Amino acid sequence: MFINTIQLKNINLTPENKKFKTRRELWKAETEGITLSEIQAREKISYPLHEYQRQQYILDRIKKYEPKKILEIGPGRCVLAGLIAEQLKYQDLTLVDITDIKKRVQSIPWLKNKVSTKICSVTELPYKNKEFDLIIAAEILEHIPLEYFKIGLKEIRRVSKNYIITIPFSEKEPIYKGHKIRFPIDAIKEHFPKEKKTILIKPRGCDVISLESSKNGNFNNLVFQNEKKRGKDYEIIKTINLLEYFFSKLNYHSSNFLKKVGIKKLTSKFISRLSKNIKKLFRKLIGKFISRLFKNIKRLLKKLIGKFISRLFKNIKRLLKKLIGKFISRLFKNIKKFYSKFMCKFKKILKSFLN
Repeated sequence: MFINTIQLKNINLTPENKKFKTRRELWKAETEGITLSEIQAREKISYPLHEYQRQQYILDRIKKYEPKKILEIGPGRCVLAGLIAEQLKYQDLTLVDITDIKKRVQSIPWLKNKVSTKICSVTELPYKNKEFDLIIAAEILEHIPLEYFKIGLKEIRRVSKNYIITIPFSEKEPIYKGHKIRFPIDAIKEHFPKEKKTILIKPRGCDVISLESSKNGNFNNLVFQNEKKRGKDYEIIKTINLLEYFFSKLNYHSSNFLKKVGIKKLTSKFISRLSKNIKKLFRKLIGKFISRLFKNIKRLLKKLIGKFISRLFKNIKRLLKKLIGKFISRLFKNIKKFYSKFMCKFKKILKSFLN
């Protein structure tokens, strides 16, 4: 399982995308009747630059497929739909949503009369098998419960020849209110075993994982980056990536050697299967090792913290006892001194009075 990692801040917007960004901001300022600076200040929070960089990445991936018929599920703010309609100029672009988005689409000038819309759910797509060249579902599937998610994924695979799905990766718990499913690395392995995987690392907030179906999509080679990310999922990805890279190199060199020697394809198949089995074993062993390591670290920390706290409380008790003891003893001494002085003075006064 190759997992590529890309920093969104390193993706440069094309001049067309920069123009589209400013055009969208101007249009929003005109429709809402406020200044451009106010819109830009609001957009920095609600739709920051890294979101445009994410759309840039998806747009670049779409171009690799050269599709004629595209379906986008849950277009949201229609930013990606606008980029596709303006830059790629595909006549057959369909947007589907569970709500009626026709009025919203017709109000946007760069989408008006360029796209078709339909009300339907991802679990019931009213289209034929392999009807679309490409389906895009950008951060949609995490909003539906697990049983419906599985149905929706089957429908996407049924209707499309190729698809691009993006979902939040390893979201921190508790997850966002609108999200129904969390996607750590185990869930990604279970639901997307054959898809091409790329983690899009955001400057802030939860990262996104891009999942693509195509075998002939022009993918970049595996990228190793020293990501300063906390969490077990990122550590597992690093180890898996390194293993995948090692075994792919081993398989490549062994197959080349066998071709030179002239041995039949059976030996290369045997070696590829052997390397796959070794990979599986290594994954299991590394996964178990990491999980046990984390458990042992937790136990050690609990013991150390428990001992430290118990000793701290004991020392505090001792200090309090000493301080209270000293205070009480001094108090009694002062009371005695005061009493003795008072009695002496009182006796003198009595004697003078009697005389």
